[in-house]
Amino acid sequence: GVGMTTVQRVTRNVLAARVMRKAWQSPSSAVLEAAVASVFLSLTQTTPRSSDTLVAWLVCGFVLSRLGELRRKMSFAMILARTSWTDAQQRARHAGITLAVLAALSPFFLGVFV
Repeated sequence: GVGMTTVQRVTRNVLAARVMRKAWQSPSSAVLEAAVASVFLSLTQTTPRSSDTLVAWLVCGFVLSRLGELRRKMSFAMILARTSWTDAQQRARHAGITLAVLAALSPFFLGVFV
């Protein structure tokens, strides 16, 4: 109905504003998000609508930011593990447990970094 059309219009305008803001503040990140969204839409739909493109761009931006955050946290964990292993003054009582957990998760770390 009419209410749904208004909601769709407002949603489209909010998404468009977000896309413009992202492109203005971080052009290189916006290009990456647009490329990923475009590839995703071309693989999943034959004729994407403009609202689908905006939603795909928003989702891609969210996913890419979360993956970047995960990569930074894993990098910190690897630095912490290396420091715990190599520097005796920094080694805590639980360094062995920390290193064992990191060793168990190393395939996951390699998947994130590669």
